[in-house]
Amino acid sequence: MDLPGVEHVAMPRSRAELPSWTAGTAVLAGGTWIFSEPQPGISRLVDLAGFDWPPLMASAVDAGATKMTRAIWKPASSAKRV
Repeated sequence: MDLPGVEHVAMPRSRAELPSWTAGTAVLAGGTWIFSEPQPGISRLVDLAGFDWPPLMASAVDAGATKMTRAIWKPASSAKRV
């Protein structure tokens, strides 16, 4: 992780708590690429994990943006055989 310019991390739990968008803001949502390389222009992170979205919706194939792949994917070798 190479984010030396980050001065503030916001962790809202609802849409009402989201901070106003400003230059230098980046959003975190689960396993984000932001930590994979230096981000010199980022001064604030907004972490959406506090929204606690479900990993999958029961009636559709939708994945919550804050869920990591391992929380919603089972490899075929560990899946129950029918």
